[in-house]
Amino acid sequence: EEEDVLLDRLVGLRALAREHGLKVTVEVMPWTDITSLEQARALLRRAEQPNAALVLDPLHLDRSRGSPGHLADLDPDEVAYIQLR
Repeated sequence: EEEDVLLDRLVGLRALAREHGLKVTVEVMPWTDITSLEQARALLRRAEQPNAALVLDPLHLDRSRGSPGHLADLDPDEVAYIQLR
């Protein structure tokens, strides 16, 4: 399943990043394999990796049919950074 492939890649990348003290981020972009905030959050929950978090980009959130209301229940620990242009 595609979700399992994404999970395997995230876990593998996270392991490499951890060796160097880095964090891995996941960004919602509707033209990629991660098309919604809900999908990104589910992927991160399944990965259970402390050095993996979300990148929030308001433009991509809007293009993925998300809204500010979708951010209401985010824990700050789920977000690595917010990208503004």
